Amino acid sequence: MDDGRTGGFIETYVKWVEPWIDGPRSYHEWTAIMMLGTVSSDKIYIVQGDDKIHMNLYTLLIGDSSYMRKGSCIRQSVKLLNEVDPELICPTFSSTESFFGSDLKGLMPLGEFDMFLEHASKDYAKGFKSLITDLYEPLPSGAYKRKTRSENVQVIGHTNISIFGATALSWIRDRIRPNDFMGGFLPRFCPVLETKRDREIIRIRPKADEAMKENLVRFLRELHGELKGEIDTRGYINKYDEWGRNFELEIKDTPNEELLSPYYTRLEGVMHKLTVLNHISNCFNSDSPYYYFPDVKAFSEAKTHVIALSHNVRELLQLLPLSKDRREQERHRIKEYLRKNGITNRSEFLQNAVKCSGKELTWHLERLRRSYSIRYL
Repeated sequence: MDDGRTGGFIETYVKWVEPWIDGPRSYHEWTAIMMLGTVSSDKIYIVQGDDKIHMNLYTLLIGDSSYMRKGSCIRQSVKLLNEVDPELICPTFSSTESFFGSDLKGLMPLGEFDMFLEHASKDYAKGFKSLITDLYEPLPSGAYKRKTRSENVQVIGHTNISIFGATALSWIRDRIRPNDFMGGFLPRFCPVLETKRDREIIRIRPKADEAMKENLVRFLRELHGELKGEIDTRGYINKYDEWGRNFELEIKDTPNEELLSPYYTRLEGVMHKLTVLNHISNCFNSDSPYYYFPDVKAFSEAKTHVIALSHNVRELLQLLPLSKDRREQERHRIKEYLRKNGITNRSEFLQNAVKCSGKELTWHLERLRRSYSIRYL
């Protein structure tokens, strides 16, 4: 029997859960990442200047069908973390005031993210979205405070929360607008997007492998009890710097830059976190784990996740209805692009398309597709 003693934590978790939760692989990978981040976030950190980057993450599973098993993935993370330590599960809020007067640590599961935001829009939850935005950066006890109308001071204790939510793709399409991308709230969430099933539905589910489960929980428990202190980034920081410079250039060369840049800026911090968490995953079942020294291998694995997140953000942006002004800007982009290539009108474009080689035509169309503008032709 395979007891999960080979491979990293992320891969082992996927191998354990796939036989009986038929969700996309990316959902399972991020479930494992969220569990690693939750047990380690309040324990370890990366120093950047006078700031500390903790391993907490806000993550949103996005997909339309109930068969995508978004909720099942989140519930499974709650089950395992509860076996490690029930205190790792952070209760959801009943009002904004309910967050004050106590510590806020652990995973906050939000299986119905759209209903959660509806709840947060009520009068008794006024200011909740801005509060969650601020709490993305963990704070020491008493650092977050506010005055009530009666001049009383309300204080939140030590904060270090991760949020694991799920929502339907239709909700993003119907309720989110471009301005939501430019605020501080949504760009803090890692969007894990799946638009179609990549697996057959499992109707007869086998019993979960208890030996593998025990090994997974044991590792999470060890991390929660043993990890403490600063992460040494020297093993990958040069690769990170090189990637960051290229990523900055990519942002500047991307259409809709003003909408994408808040997300992209956050992804630089996410890259650090994912590098550390992938490295910790790779220490699974190691005889002499070096948790505090992430390497280039872990950075490469993290980069794969960040590339996927970057792609997901672009995909989500394509779903949003653009305003009249935005459409005019997009049409202008097309005209400028065609003008620079010696094409001044639609007929001339078609004539040139007919005359050019298939390879050249593909190149033109691909450039237009990447600008998200070809739909306006």
